[in-house]
Amino acid sequence: MTGRTISLAYFYIVSLGALILLVVGVFSSVNYLVNVTQYDKYPLRYEQPCETMYGPVPAKPYLPDSPNQASPTAQELETQKEECLKTKEQDRKKQQIEDLRTALSFTIVGLILFVIHFPIALKRSNHQ
Repeated sequence: MTGRTISLAYFYIVSLGALILLVVGVFSSVNYLVNVTQYDKYPLRYEQPCETMYGPVPAKPYLPDSPNQASPTAQELETQKEECLKTKEQDRKKQQIEDLRTALSFTIVGLILFVIHFPIALKRSNHQ
């Protein structure tokens, strides 16, 4: 293989990688737009209802011979539910920012790499 063939293969391989990045970026962008426009609240990847999810429980030593332990009071359950809802809203905002960042970075990097490498690959393949 000559140096010209190796450089041509390099430019085509990088162009293919850039095209893959671009496709993933466009898919992520469309997914982000659908999530922003079609849902009242931005969807979480792993969402659990706050009614059944309990917050952090204080650490207590386990005593196997102890009598039945008391369940949380209504006020404690309400506090845990409020904390859960606050955490979910923060998670929604973080997820939305992360999805936007991912979509933009994949699209921009893929586009820049493709615009730089593919014309060079075409030019070099036409000269052979």
